[in-house]
Amino acid sequence: MTIQPRDSPGEDRHEPFVGNWLTGSRADQIGLNLPAMRAHDILRGVDLLAARSDVDASSIRASARGVKGIWLLLAAAADPRIGKVWLDRTPYSLRAALHNTINMDLFDALIPGFVLHWDLDDLVKAMGNRPVMWTDPANWMNRIENLKGSYEYRYILGDTTDLADEQDNAYINQFLK
Repeated sequence: MTIQPRDSPGEDRHEPFVGNWLTGSRADQIGLNLPAMRAHDILRGVDLLAARSDVDASSIRASARGVKGIWLLLAAAADPRIGKVWLDRTPYSLRAALHNTINMDLFDALIPGFVLHWDLDDLVKAMGNRPVMWTDPANWMNRIENLKGSYEYRYILGDTTDLADEQDNAYINQFLK
């Protein structure tokens, strides 16, 4: 199942630095938060999957790329039915964004007050022993960061060959195990 949470930014959008500020502002004015609402949309998709007779509700997996991975982490931390998560090119830290003057997609990820107490690694910890496969962690300018930890790397600096399909297939096989 492919889920497109409400008002999700597209791959070809022209304003990456301000995100969807209009929808985010409207949500804020009525006391809601757009990233959390998008995580809720993901959970409604999980509800639909779990209700199907042809789906094993104990083996639901989810994957996301870019800032959408943050919404998926929020959803997976809140719902144990998401048994395994694959994040690709997702920013690795909200706090890291606060150390830079320019950030892409930050408005599509921030929940007011969240970063004062928690970060994305806390969401991974909240998932308990459910696996998170995090490939090519990115910074807030969508550049791959060389980080220590349980991250996996597909991207090789300076490599211009297009092996995306082959690499994706290998990770999809690992993800489905």
